[in-house]
Amino acid sequence: MDRAARIDQALAKRNYSPVLRLRIEKLLDGIEDRERLRCCNSGCFVCVQELLAILAEVEGGEAAASP
Repeated sequence: MDRAARIDQALAKRNYSPVLRLRIEKLLDGIEDRERLRCCNSGCFVCVQELLAILAEVEGGEAAASP
């Protein structure tokens, strides 16, 4: 499964819009710095903890897909 499909699958599992795929891709590609993501417990629409969980899930899938 390609990366875009894994991202879409992870978003769908959490009932998040596929529109977030671009942000996830930017985080995975290092365009957006994931070290700057901090949970502030303010009830964000998409908590950074969920973004980090999606990143881990997609990266775990990449590791599993590698020979």
